[in-house]
Amino acid sequence: MAAYDFVIKQGDTLPVFTWTITDSSGAPINLTGSTVNLVVRSLVSSAPLINTAATVVSAASGTVSFAFTAAQTATPGTYMATWVITTSGGGTQTIPTDGYLSIAIEESLATPGGNSLVSLSDAKDYMTIPTSDKTRDHKLLQMIAGIVPVIEHITGPVIQRQVEEWHDGGQPSIILRQRPVLQVVAVSEFRGPVEWSLALVPDPSHGTIYSATFEAPARLVRRGPGGSSFSFAPGRESVHVVYTAGLASVPANVRLATLELLRINFSQTQARPLARAWPSDGSMDDQEPGREILGFFVPNRVRELLEPSRKAPGVF
Repeated sequence: MAAYDFVIKQGDTLPVFTWTITDSSGAPINLTGSTVNLVVRSLVSSAPLINTAATVVSAASGTVSFAFTAAQTATPGTYMATWVITTSGGGTQTIPTDGYLSIAIEESLATPGGNSLVSLSDAKDYMTIPTSDKTRDHKLLQMIAGIVPVIEHITGPVIQRQVEEWHDGGQPSIILRQRPVLQVVAVSEFRGPVEWSLALVPDPSHGTIYSATFEAPARLVRRGPGGSSFSFAPGRESVHVVYTAGLASVPANVRLATLELLRINFSQTQARPLARAWPSDGSMDDQEPGREILGFFVPNRVRELLEPSRKAPGVF
């Protein structure tokens, strides 16, 4: 059984959401003379994303439909929904009366973003879920997204992302916080209210009065003419840096650790345990040594897999 009442891809306008509105006993509600609004709200929002009239397809049988616009499906995520009936006499009734409908907007591959450590097909293959079984796809995608920050809490950035940071000035170099650093995009310093952009030069000998060099893995040095160095403009958070952090590809050990952590946490939510892909000594997952990180149980074997990619300690 699907976990959501309706699923649509990001930016799509089809399929049309069609529903039969029933009362608490399961009998269709006669909608003759009534109007119906679909109300949709994000789990983290205090205001509805949608509160718009639906089409009454069959008043006698309680059937309604709603066609989403591209703007309404622009943001992927999980949403709560209700049908609000307004009768000809002005009365209102919200359906369902107990709980909410659930709508999932899945990320579109054509839209930037949605990077992950493993793919849905990787996860299904690892857990021996048939590719034809689509009923748990959205649940798997949600859990993959939730596991990424747990893995990166141990390894540091793996998925490439743009980072914006402010650093205190007054010293000739600063250490960027997210490592590894792939590329420094821009750096500037503030002298009072005035922002001065610094040219990024690959060779210190090419330095100018307003320049800087990046030294891997995470050091940014303030440069001057002829390769000299001097301090960034003094002041609290006077240096603004934009850079790209992450890796060019997912290391094999990180990929394997992600899949194993996904299998453990996913199987604990299923009525029937999934096939074990890891050699076992017979103990249950929840009895294996490990600890919770950001809400996920991370067994020691997963942490050992990630050990070669563990982020270096830093002092900020």
